[in-house]
Amino acid sequence: MSTKLKYAGFLFAVLLSCNKYKYSKPCSINFKTEFVSADPDAKEKTSVKLNVERITLNGERTESGPVEIEKKLNGSAFELKDGKEFDLDMDIPVGTYESYTLKMRLSSANSFRLQRNTYNNFDKNIVVSFDSDIDLVFNSSSISPKLEKDKNYNVSLVFDIDAIFAGIDEEDLENASNGSGAALINANQSPELLQIIKSNLNNSISVKINE
Repeated sequence: MSTKLKYAGFLFAVLLSCNKYKYSKPCSINFKTEFVSADPDAKEKTSVKLNVERITLNGERTESGPVEIEKKLNGSAFELKDGKEFDLDMDIPVGTYESYTLKMRLSSANSFRLQRNTYNNFDKNIVVSFDSDIDLVFNSSSISPKLEKDKNYNVSLVFDIDAIFAGIDEEDLENASNGSGAALINANQSPELLQIIKSNLNNSISVKINE
């Protein structure tokens, strides 16, 4: 092999190494909540509580290899409200993300609790609660965000409230309330409604990185 070819190969290897190093640099992401509903009151009157065991971000970048970052949270509790940040952050590698998915593993004890005050003409509290392990999978809803090192970005967890309750009407909720002050949807009370919400859930949530 000629000296020129050896030098070219060496230079290519150096450039490749530098490129990998460049795109291994981290940026920081902070989390906030976004509720979506045709009813503006539903956004203001809904809250979600989660007990999170771990959170995993998987992504594909145009400039470098795939990304898989996991953060263990050991059952940490979070309360999510529309437009509000919550106390969670991660460092992830920089680059242009063609696609990304965020997965939350929720722990079994009160893993997921959604409360809303109204639903169309039903004006009582609605409390949905899961008491089993569950994965929430948030698929990306923003287009190819380009993340740069040493910058902070907001990540929105988007919950489509109307889609979560699709297939449930006021009569179902009235039956779930049994004349009391709230409609309780859990494994012991109204398990059939709970199954509908579980089936709707992962198609009703998404994640977007705001550049």
